[in-house]
Amino acid sequence: MANLWHIDQHGVWCASAIPDESRYVAIEHLPGVRAPEISARKRITGVRAKNAVCEKLYLIRTGVVARENWFALTRPPATLRINGHEIAAHLTALRDRDLISSPGLDCNWVFTTERMPRVTAFKGSEDLYCFRCKRLVESGQDIVICPTCLAPYHQVGEKLCWTYAPFCTNCNRTTDLGGATYRWTPDEL
Repeated sequence: MANLWHIDQHGVWCASAIPDESRYVAIEHLPGVRAPEISARKRITGVRAKNAVCEKLYLIRTGVVARENWFALTRPPATLRINGHEIAAHLTALRDRDLISSPGLDCNWVFTTERMPRVTAFKGSEDLYCFRCKRLVESGQDIVICPTCLAPYHQVGEKLCWTYAPFCTNCNRTTDLGGATYRWTPDEL
């Protein structure tokens, strides 16, 4: 899942995961994320209602999970910026760690593509082999796809290949499922 980082009410950056099944998401529909609100005293073009949401930002995903492309779409008049540049034509491609901001308002978001490891049922029909035990993964079996290198691992019954060792055999990503942490956070900006 891609993430949209935002600053919570305590001034701490936190991530809201964008569900894999989502192809079109308005930011205000993500858990914990609010679009900026303004008072009637601030006159911003196109905004008349008191406490109205001043920007509509939509995130659009194309492609398949783990190999997708993301885009930001806004409605005119655009005042959103990506890494300090105004969104041209109200549509722009997003990259990992893009800073999304709204000038004149105190709101910033950071888009990231880092995924957390999670157990899912394999729903494919193609041959897929576990990176650790080298055995075939069958349809319906629980697996973990390494979020960093995309190597598949069994994680079912006695085949706990993902959590068998502390690191992915291919890229050295930690295999912790319960307390996994992000490798990067916006605090590093």
